[in-house]
Amino acid sequence: MDDRAFDQGAVEHILRRATELSRGGSADGDANAGNGIGEAQLISAAEEAGIPTVAVVRAIAERRLGAPPRARRLDALVGPAVVAVERELSRPADTAMHDLDEWCVNGHLLRRARPSSGGAAWERRGDAVTAAKRGARRLVGDAELGEVRRIEAAATPIGPDASLVRVSADRSVTRAIALGAGAVVGSTGVVGVAAVALVTSPVALAATPVAVACGAAVMLVGRATGRTTRRRVEHLLLVVEHGEQPKSLTQGLSARFRRRADDASPSPLSSPPSTPSSTPAVGTGRGREQAGP
Repeated sequence: MDDRAFDQGAVEHILRRATELSRGGSADGDANAGNGIGEAQLISAAEEAGIPTVAVVRAIAERRLGAPPRARRLDALVGPAVVAVERELSRPADTAMHDLDEWCVNGHLLRRARPSSGGAAWERRGDAVTAAKRGARRLVGDAELGEVRRIEAAATPIGPDASLVRVSADRSVTRAIALGAGAVVGSTGVVGVAAVALVTSPVALAATPVAVACGAAVMLVGRATGRTTRRRVEHLLLVVEHGEQPKSLTQGLSARFRRRADDASPSPLSSPPSTPSSTPAVGTGRGREQAGP
């Protein structure tokens, strides 16, 4: 159990959050000031108040991880700048962080970086050699997160063999490109339609909504890539949960070829198609005629 103490604001936040978790609610609020209280004392006080211990432990873990990234106004259009996924894993915190490092460095070809707070961080590598390796690894389904700008992860214990892990993938560059491209496509289309209308007829202005829609469509592609990034982060946490390790490129290619060979080979349970027999059936009239003199 962690020996760090909590101030009065943290105690109020944790108890409030634990109560919400026990009721299936969501977090909000914060406060400040006061004297410190230990984790064991806090859990004991919560138990006396009738709050389940598991909810208190989860609320404490969330507090230790810090606040998740805040939503921005344009997230609904182009997706969030930072995709954060939080999961309870049946792995100790140190083991989970070690496996995350293995996957980020050897599976997704990121380089270790200085974290902005506690935990660990990895950044995209842009050299030509890594780009070639990333392209080869995509053939076997790896390096899917190699295009994000930065990944940060933190884990805190919630039991002897369990931890709460948060992984945040920074896709701010992709988001900015989608936002800028959508704005350029939309505004360029509107300007072009207006220019055509001046030369030809105001009827051409009817195409203005189409130009705006094209710009919005480009932005929506950015939102789709945000959902893809979230699925990839969730898959990363899934393989860490199962204790899987990244394969080498040779191992990945071999497994891929074996799967293709298995898919191409016929099933041993399937029977070959039957062919009609040319031998006349015994006892038929045609058979008797052939057997006669």
